[in-house]
Amino acid sequence: MVANYAIKRKISEKFYSINVNPLGPSPNSLKAIQDNLWQISLYPDSNSNLFKIAVVKYLGNINEDNLVVGNGAMEIIRLFCDWS
Repeated sequence: MVANYAIKRKISEKFYSINVNPLGPSPNSLKAIQDNLWQISLYPDSNSNLFKIAVVKYLGNINEDNLVVGNGAMEIIRLFCDWS
């Protein structure tokens, strides 16, 4: 559907305000989704603790308290505004 939309419009147009991929999902991402469907009923970690621990372990020289995690740029901006 997105590809058809891009063809109807000029394919050279760039849409920066939407999050779409005219090529569709990669086979690797589809496999990852299939392999993890069993987790769909689980609520995510609202504080992103496991993710923060993984980032600290990967980078090694950062404090977990210095990480801000959000669901997109708008959430991060809102979080910073709420903190001020």
